[in-house]
Amino acid sequence: MWHPEAFRGAAEHYLSWQIGATNTAVLLVSSFAVAWGVRCAQLGKKWGVALNYTFAALCGVAFLALKIGLEYIPKIQHGELPAGLFHYAHGGDAYEPIFLSIYWVATATHGLHVLIGVFLLLWVAWRALRGHFGPRHYTAVENIGLYWHIVDVIWIFLFPLLYLVP
Repeated sequence: MWHPEAFRGAAEHYLSWQIGATNTAVLLVSSFAVAWGVRCAQLGKKWGVALNYTFAALCGVAFLALKIGLEYIPKIQHGELPAGLFHYAHGGDAYEPIFLSIYWVATATHGLHVLIGVFLLLWVAWRALRGHFGPRHYTAVENIGLYWHIVDVIWIFLFPLLYLVP
């Protein structure tokens, strides 16, 4: 809010809305799988929990692969780094480091939470296969699912804030 000029045109110059939209779709599909996994736990279907949570974890890995491979690595190579590390390779204006700093902090923090979620989803899948969950005991399945949904909702806010600004 204090520096709208930092965002004006920066998203268009530094980010691809298509990559952001693809990542959004990946996370939305993963949320559906998690919701279905919770339902499988309620019905006592351990394979359903394991398969849905493993699929959601793979979606998380795909999200991170897209983020790292198509955004982070090219940005590092072009010197599009946060704050004082920013390299004016494009002759950018003085406010671009503000945008990139917000981008890096927000998306890297989100990425860390996605990575944590991937491990938690796989942990639940493994425990489900061992018969730890059923219709009367699925609290961990539900809680890890809620964590994953929160991570997804945060991305739903970050995507338009960073990728779709005018």
